[in-house]
Amino acid sequence: MADGNLAREVDRADQEIDAFISRRETYLDNEAANERAKEWSKSERRYRASRRLDLLAQWSDYFLRQAEIHERIADESREKAARLFSETGRR
Repeated sequence: MADGNLAREVDRADQEIDAFISRRETYLDNEAANERAKEWSKSERRYRASRRLDLLAQWSDYFLRQAEIHERIADESREKAARLFSETGRR
């Protein structure tokens, strides 16, 4: 009878060891997954920061070009107005 109890105890110990190993593997897998998620987040932040700087530069260039175009149009309009005023004698 003692051998039967010992066998059950050994089986139970094996099951507990297997359960512990399984929990540990799950923990380590989760830890690795968490680390990958952290790295992904860092990478995503770097990408977004870089992309934001690129977009800021593009918008800045766009508005500077718009300002140049409007200044040229304003100069042309002043010249046309000056010609018309000179024909009518106005300044």
